[in-house]
Amino acid sequence: MNSVDFTEMLRELRLPVFTIDTASSIIQKPKPYTRLFINRLRRKNLISMVERGRYCLRGTDDYTLASRIIPDSYLTGYAALEHYGFTTQIPTKLSVVAAKYHRSLRLAGHTVVFSKVKKEFIYGFTITSSGPAFAEPEKIFIDDLYLHGRQLFGEEFALAVSMGRLDLKKLERYAQMSGNKALLKKMRGLIQAAGTNMLR
Repeated sequence: MNSVDFTEMLRELRLPVFTIDTASSIIQKPKPYTRLFINRLRRKNLISMVERGRYCLRGTDDYTLASRIIPDSYLTGYAALEHYGFTTQIPTKLSVVAAKYHRSLRLAGHTVVFSKVKKEFIYGFTITSSGPAFAEPEKIFIDDLYLHGRQLFGEEFALAVSMGRLDLKKLERYAQMSGNKALLKKMRGLIQAAGTNMLR
């Protein structure tokens, strides 16, 4: 497989961030050969190294890098709020929820902070066609309570409700799925208030 076919395959598979193991399985070659192959791609400026053992297609944006460097992880917080139009703030720090520990990462224009959670809490997110993985609108506010122990995004929650962009039933279901009784109680209070406001 030549370099162009390889990069096209990564795009087809929607794998903007990949490892040596991934590359080895794609080109069907052992790891020593794959490392040489990867080094040739780097010299041609077709790929870049994100960190040791992880690479990305040249030009991959920070949001995609942050949310795809660990499998089954996603952006939440201000990056996700901005994505859905719930805030006008442009985040300099990207908050990523993941089931595995990862140290903070400095990218071209952002600092990435990873929050390790139990595997069962990895739900309610989508991988966009452009590359990044974002929490669903409802999951942003579940994450807010789960990660901070209180609601930090109160104004954004109210805006999302007023825009009709939150599914209140899904909010409660996601709160139940968190397995956190305190979170469920707080979210039910917010849902009740939101439902009352929507009826006015």
